[in-house]
Amino acid sequence: MRALSISISWKTFIVATVAVTQLLSCAGGPERRPVTRAEYLEVLHEDLRALEVDFEWWLDNRAEKAFGYRFKELLEREILARNRTSGAPLTITNAAFIAAFESAVSSYAKEGVLDRLTRSGTIDLHSGFWDFGEGNRIHAEFSFRDEDPYLVRCLLIRRPNGSSAKVAVSRLDDGVEVYDTSEFALGSINGFRVRVNKMFAHLDQLHTVQVIFEAPGGKEKTRYRCFLAREPSKTAFLRIYPLPVENIEAELDETRKKIETSDRRLITSLREDVARLYYEIGLYKPKLSERARVERFFRILKEAGEKRFIEDLKQIRFPNGLVARVDEQRTSVSLLRLTLEGKDHRLMFLRPENLETVYDSAWVDGQNLRRAQRDRFNFGSWLPDLWHGSNEQLFMSVYAINKAKATASGKRLNTRQIFDRTLTDMKRVGAYFEEQKVRINSVAFRLKIDEADVSRLLAKLDEELPDQAQELDLPADASPLHRTMDWKLVRVEENGMTFIKDADLLYYRVEKADVSSGRPLEAVRDKLRSRFPGVYDYSLVFSGFRREHVFPGMLIPVPRAPEDRQISSLYLKELILDACRSLDYDYPELIYALVWNECHAGLDNFFRFEARRVDKVLDLKARLTGDEKKRFEELFGRFSVLLAGSWGPGHILYETAWALGFRGSPGELAKPENNIRLMVQYLKARNIDRDSSIKEISYAYNGPRYAANQYHKRLKKNLERALEAFST
Repeated sequence: MRALSISISWKTFIVATVAVTQLLSCAGGPERRPVTRAEYLEVLHEDLRALEVDFEWWLDNRAEKAFGYRFKELLEREILARNRTSGAPLTITNAAFIAAFESAVSSYAKEGVLDRLTRSGTIDLHSGFWDFGEGNRIHAEFSFRDEDPYLVRCLLIRRPNGSSAKVAVSRLDDGVEVYDTSEFALGSINGFRVRVNKMFAHLDQLHTVQVIFEAPGGKEKTRYRCFLAREPSKTAFLRIYPLPVENIEAELDETRKKIETSDRRLITSLREDVARLYYEIGLYKPKLSERARVERFFRILKEAGEKRFIEDLKQIRFPNGLVARVDEQRTSVSLLRLTLEGKDHRLMFLRPENLETVYDSAWVDGQNLRRAQRDRFNFGSWLPDLWHGSNEQLFMSVYAINKAKATASGKRLNTRQIFDRTLTDMKRVGAYFEEQKVRINSVAFRLKIDEADVSRLLAKLDEELPDQAQELDLPADASPLHRTMDWKLVRVEENGMTFIKDADLLYYRVEKADVSSGRPLEAVRDKLRSRFPGVYDYSLVFSGFRREHVFPGMLIPVPRAPEDRQISSLYLKELILDACRSLDYDYPELIYALVWNECHAGLDNFFRFEARRVDKVLDLKARLTGDEKKRFEELFGRFSVLLAGSWGPGHILYETAWALGFRGSPGELAKPENNIRLMVQYLKARNIDRDSSIKEISYAYNGPRYAANQYHKRLKKNLERALEAFST
C-alpha cells in the first residue's frame, strides 16, 4: 500500500499564525501602517511552504510530485477565493484543505491520469491537521478503489464533534463523473461501503452507485443513483435523501409479492430486476400514477437499449392491475409488439435492432376500444404469404384504436377517414398487403400496400422531418470552389492483421473469416485485443455499424485510445480561433461548444456510421458528372459505405463536406484542423451567428429531432463551458 502524508510544521504554523495576527492588528498608533496585499500574501505563502506534500516511498515519481504541487497550488487558490468572497483570513482551514484535495483528485481523474497514482492499490491519506477552530483537529482519509470500469473515491473525515463522508465515482477511461455527493454526516465510519453496478442482475446498460452508511441516529441508510452506462449524464433515477436500508428491503419485498412476471428465460428469471426497477422508479417520483410509472419503466429500458431484456419478457402484471405484454409481431417486417392493458389501452411497435418506436397509439379509452373491436371485418382473399394473417390482425387492431380515439375526441369521422388513417399507420409500420378487398361492417374498401407505397411515405416524412440537418442546398452562385486534396494510404501488416493508415486514422481490412463467424464486429474486437495485449484494452466502439453492414475487404476505422484522441482545451481554442479569423466568423465559443456536444472534445469517437445515409451518398454519386463524378467514384471505390458517416470533432457528414468543397479522404476530413474549418463554413452557410437562438442552432446542426436528443440542453451547458474557456 502506498500512503500519502501531508504534514504541517507545528512551530512554523504557530509562528505564521502569530504573524498574521500581528499584521491584521488594527490597534492605533503613529508607528503602525496598513498591511499591504503583498505582505498579506507572503504570510500565506510562508504557511503553504510549511505544508509538506510527499510520499512515503517512490519519492522520485514525477506524477506523485506533480500531484503534490497541484494540491498546494489549488489550496492557495481556494484560500484566496474564500478571502475574496467572505473576507476570511488568509489561513488554511478545514474546508479549504478538503476542497483543494478533492479538486486535485477530480482534475486528475478527468485527465485520465489518476490511475498512475492508484495502480499499485489503495492510497490512504492520513492527515493530522490543526486549524485553531472549534473542532481543533481534523483527520481525513482519502481512499481509491478500482471497480472496473469505474474509480470510486471516498473521503472520510473524523472530527471531535462527529464524522462525515463524501463519495465520487468516475469512469476509469475518461474521468467522466457518474456520481458526486455533497458531504454528509456519519454515525460511524465502520461499515461504510460503496457498491457500483451491483443493483441489477440482467440489465447491462443500467448501472447503479449505491452508498450504504450508518447515520448519526444509529440506523443504516443509503443513497444511490442509477444511470445509463454508455451515457452517464442520463439519470434513470436518483435518491438524494437517505432512506433506511431496512425500509428498502421490506418495501421491495412487498412490491415483489405484488408483481407477477413471466419471461422466456429457461434457467434464470427477470422477476427480481423487474420488481427492483419498478420499486426504484416509485422512490424516484413517489407521486407518479401507476400508468406513468409503467410508462417510465419501459422508457428507461428503451433509452438504455436493453433489447435482450425486453425481448425476454412475456408478461408483467403490475400491482394496480396494469398488464404489459411483449411479443414478436410476425408481419412483413419483424417488430416487437408492446401492449399495455388496464382501464386504458396502449399499443406500441418497436424495431428489434435499435428499439426505435415505429408506432405508438398513445393511451386509448378501454370502453371505447371494446366497442370499436366489435366491428366485423371480411378480408376478400387469403394469400400464401406467412405474414399475411398477422398483417390483417394488426390492421384490425389499429383500426379499432383509431375509431376509439375518434370517439373520445368527439369527432364524427366516417369509416373512410378511419380507414385512410389506418392505411397511413400501416405504411409507417411497414406492413404490406397485396391487392384485395376488405369489408368493414357493410362498407367495402380496396386494400393495397406495396414497397413503393411505404417508400413514398417514408420519403415524404424525410422531406418534412429529415434525419440530419446537415444537408446544404447552396445557391448556384454560392457553389464552393473545387479544392483538390490527395490522400496517401499506407498499408501496414502486424501480428497477422492488415491495417490501412489514412492521415491520423487507422482502418482494419475485414477478412472473410470475420464475416463467416456470424459476429464480425465482435470477431474484430476479440482479434485486436488478443493479438495486441494491453493496446486495445479500452472500450472499442464501431459506432453505427451492424453486422449486415460489414463485408470482406471493407475498411473499418479502429478507434484510438481516449487519451490519444482527446483535444486539449488550449489546442482546441487555437484551432478554432485560427479558423474563425481566416473565415471572418465571430462566434468561436459556438464552435467550441459544438465540439463538446458532438464528441466531448475527442473523448468520443471521431467517426460515426450513419446507416440511413447510404442511399443519400449513392444519390449524390449518381447526380455528379465529369471530373466531379470521377473524383467521387475514386473515393467511393476506396472507402465505400464509410462515406455514409460523420467525421472529426464536429461530426461533419461526408456529403456536407463535399458540398462545402472538400474533396479529400475520410482521414483528412477527421483531422481537427480541416474539420473545424468546415464547421465554420457550414455555420456561415446556414447564417448561424451570435443572434441565433439555442433552438435555431440545434435545429441547424442536429435536425428537427434535436429536442428528443436533448441536444439543445447539452448545447446550453457546453456554451457556458465555452464562455468560461474563452474568458481565461
